[in-house]
Amino acid sequence: MIVVSTDYDRLTTILAEFAAELESYDAEVRVLKKANSLELENLLSSLTTSIIFFGHGRIDPPRLLDQDQAALWDNKIAALLEQRVLYGNACHSLEALAGFGLARIGFSGKLEVHDDQGYYAAQRECILAGPRALLSGKTAAEAAEQSKQAFLSKQRELFHGSFGDSVIATLIFKPNADRIAFTGDGSARARNGGNGAPK
Repeated sequence: MIVVSTDYDRLTTILAEFAAELESYDAEVRVLKKANSLELENLLSSLTTSIIFFGHGRIDPPRLLDQDQAALWDNKIAALLEQRVLYGNACHSLEALAGFGLARIGFSGKLEVHDDQGYYAAQRECILAGPRALLSGKTAAEAAEQSKQAFLSKQRELFHGSFGDSVIATLIFKPNADRIAFTGDGSARARNGGNGAPK
């Protein structure tokens, strides 16, 4: 598994901290920090595993952004992505991943992240639920569903807390649950870069 992160503003710093937690998952996880498009292309040429991205995405045109805030990839490397599960923890990542890969998991619209240490652990657990599911051998459909359920569960929990908690539940956790989805082959698995049982 290739875990790609960027770190150039407060939001990407938070997401990079979440991504770093996957580094110790097992020896098969390769973490590319402060990634640029050339580094990723070189890594894609030598590894056939799937990709989980943490950072910013844009809608016009749809793209994920590398450390230099340029497109993380373009159509010329589409062939390197075609048998991979692609996961984007970024705004508009589902739109940015369209047309690439075997299966895509991401957010249709904004990924809401709240810059408050009080909600750091809750956000981390929800955002990492899907990637951890993929790493454990779950399918793309199952990973997207685990992420959705993590956000919904935390939303319900917070909604019954303080007034501030209920606001965060409504503004952060519920929208993320509504926006996380997958497209493509829902039975695809990330551990081996395509279909079949995980390695």
